Amino acid sequence: MADARATLAKADQDVARLAPLAKEKAVTEQDLDAAIASQKSAKAIVEAKQANLTNLEAAVKYTVERARAEVSASNARIIQAQLDLSYCDISSPISGVIGFLQVDEGNLVGRGDATLLATVSASDPLLVDFSVSEIEYLKLTDAATAGQRAGNLRFDLLLSDESVHPYQGSFRVLDRTVDPTTGTLKVEATFPNPGGYLRPGQFARLRVAVAEKENAILVPQRAIQELQGAKTVMVVDDKNMVSVRSIRLGDKTDKDVVVLDGLNPGDRVIVEGMQKCRPGSQVNPATADQTSQVQKG
Repeated sequence: MADARATLAKADQDVARLAPLAKEKAVTEQDLDAAIASQKSAKAIVEAKQANLTNLEAAVKYTVERARAEVSASNARIIQAQLDLSYCDISSPISGVIGFLQVDEGNLVGRGDATLLATVSASDPLLVDFSVSEIEYLKLTDAATAGQRAGNLRFDLLLSDESVHPYQGSFRVLDRTVDPTTGTLKVEATFPNPGGYLRPGQFARLRVAVAEKENAILVPQRAIQELQGAKTVMVVDDKNMVSVRSIRLGDKTDKDVVVLDGLNPGDRVIVEGMQKCRPGSQVNPATADQTSQVQKG
């Protein structure tokens, strides 16, 4: 292309030089015509080479664009292959305890309806659902602390073997309404469960401190007798004489009952052998520690 442009430039110079001379009859018309012909020939060669160069550039550009399209198509195939490969590994969206597999290796899944592969249950924290009665709910809250006190409660989880879960739980959610058929509200508490020690579906009981009463008098439930709606216990005085006391009961714990009225601190209540005692009779009492020692012996 450079040679053709140089030839054209020389032809232009020759025509420019010979044209004035031809007018002065210093050169022949034949020499001028030859120079003009050479100029046209050189110009045609330059234009041809320019067209070839343009065609070559277009061909190269087309080849580059085609190569880029092939690269894009290859990248799309790579992405599709990676996506297909990702389907080969199945991971759970949550951490927890997995149950038995519902399908085996080689089974066809994912055609039509979704296929259940396995069930995973979150185990830490562990969610515990239970119900409380209306009375228990009213004990846990009041108009002044509604929505606040429940959040500060700490629950103990008593397992089926009577052991206590080492981690206390906290209130999570309370249902919005009371079930009219049972008169209870559904409650959910959350418990730390590191290592998945407890499994979903286990049975347990919950214990929570509803209220704190200082210097409360507790008696075992088995020491209380009921006669015509009155609650009584048998007590032993300083002379070991048996008498009957009417009492008024308060809240209950697992095995004991709070006595609101009828007993004083230090009163001795008969728990075992009540069928052998009569009011006004004298007995030879043994304390609870002594009784346990006799039973062990």
